[in-house]
Amino acid sequence: MNSSDLCGRLIGAVATEYRVDFVKKEITMRIQPAGSSPLEVRFRGIRMLGWAADDSEPQQQLELSVVGLEATEDQGWKVYFNPWYTAELEFECEHIIAGGEEVVHAGDCFEG
Repeated sequence: MNSSDLCGRLIGAVATEYRVDFVKKEITMRIQPAGSSPLEVRFRGIRMLGWAADDSEPQQQLELSVVGLEATEDQGWKVYFNPWYTAELEFECEHIIAGGEEVVHAGDCFEG
């Protein structure tokens, strides 16, 4: 899968499960794209994790209203999510694995 395809699957999808593992430096999300089967996405080698939200209440599910994927100079990724348009999750990672396969860079994308 390439970054453009992944961006298209993520925009408007709902993250029904998500986990941050600080020891493994990994974020795992189970995504339910509109009209498609569920997809597990792993972001490996997390660094520079940032979260800002209007509401301090934890969310059980997150709609990915805005999605951005960019290549970094070191061949990694910069990832942006705006769940429900009320929060912002931003981080860099070394690899993105979607549906068990490595995501390849096919140009930066920003949807939403």
